[in-house]
Amino acid sequence: YTDATMSYEVGTEIFGDSSDDDEYVYIPDGHDGMFEYDEDADELEGTYLVVSSVGQSGPVVKRVRALLKLKGLFDKAIVVKDQIVLMPGTYVGGYNSEDPTDTDVDVDIGTTSTEPDRISIGPGTVIDADVFIGVGGDPEVVIGSGGTINGQKYALTQEVYFPPVKPPELTYKGPLLYAKGTTVKLTSEDSGQYGAVALATAAGNAGVLEIAAGDVVLHITGGIDLGNSCEIVVADGASLTLYVDGNIATKNDAGFANANESPSQFRLFATGDEPQTFDLKAKTDVFGVIYAPEAYVELYPAGVMRGAIVADTFVTKSRGTLLYDEQLKKVSLDDIGAHFQVLRWYEDYEDHED
Repeated sequence: YTDATMSYEVGTEIFGDSSDDDEYVYIPDGHDGMFEYDEDADELEGTYLVVSSVGQSGPVVKRVRALLKLKGLFDKAIVVKDQIVLMPGTYVGGYNSEDPTDTDVDVDIGTTSTEPDRISIGPGTVIDADVFIGVGGDPEVVIGSGGTINGQKYALTQEVYFPPVKPPELTYKGPLLYAKGTTVKLTSEDSGQYGAVALATAAGNAGVLEIAAGDVVLHITGGIDLGNSCEIVVADGASLTLYVDGNIATKNDAGFANANESPSQFRLFATGDEPQTFDLKAKTDVFGVIYAPEAYVELYPAGVMRGAIVADTFVTKSRGTLLYDEQLKKVSLDDIGAHFQVLRWYEDYEDHED
């Protein structure tokens, strides 16, 4: 086609399914197919992006439209590439932190694999969620027969995109964050790149790394080792975004504690070039969100664990309750890993020849 142009339009229209009251943001044509959208970017939250391209050859005009939806990393409770293993007696469900009376919470867990028995459900486990498997798979083959699933079993109709996440450029602060029998407190001013984290117990006192105030961002180029009873604590009102290139190991009664009501106050990203192993223990009911699509993640819940998990393999190591906060579905352009997903293609022709 000759004389092709491309236009962009933001709104809630789904190929004509709109009302006169809908508001739209119209974006000028980007003749090279590229457009950077900054102003009023918040209007993209919860909306669709319609990308249109029009080409003409003689009297024939062809218009192709794609409907895109802004998506975040944590729109599902558990997503793995390979296997989910839920211990006997586990409960999986959801809640709405902004409306505790809301009992109609959409919760999904599943795998992108189609191999047999990729979702292992222990006896007595109850899943108040829909359970999905990879494109073209058979749920009866991929999902184990244990426990009770109070939702739908289904196969995905399109592949899941796992956006790459890289640490931001941070100032190098030293080879080691270390606490032995003491508490080391960090604030936003301590954000930076460190070689490793090591916490140890001395004279009966546990080593503690406390995120005391502000929004702290850490890039750990090595691993994290938590000795017996040692903790990484995110204090009330603070937040921690943690990028880890190595493995995480936690010994007896060690783990992570989040004193905030929102799981998003603690975000953990696996950013190593090689496969990683995260051995995690939740010390509080509110844990956080984990994005580790190439990592093997083991979790010991602290009775109740609120958050969301993306992993290669996810294994619970003790019975507990896993709860997904529906507010994690909300996404903005500033969120780490936010991206547009194509929901639908549409094309039509016009012949202007008399």
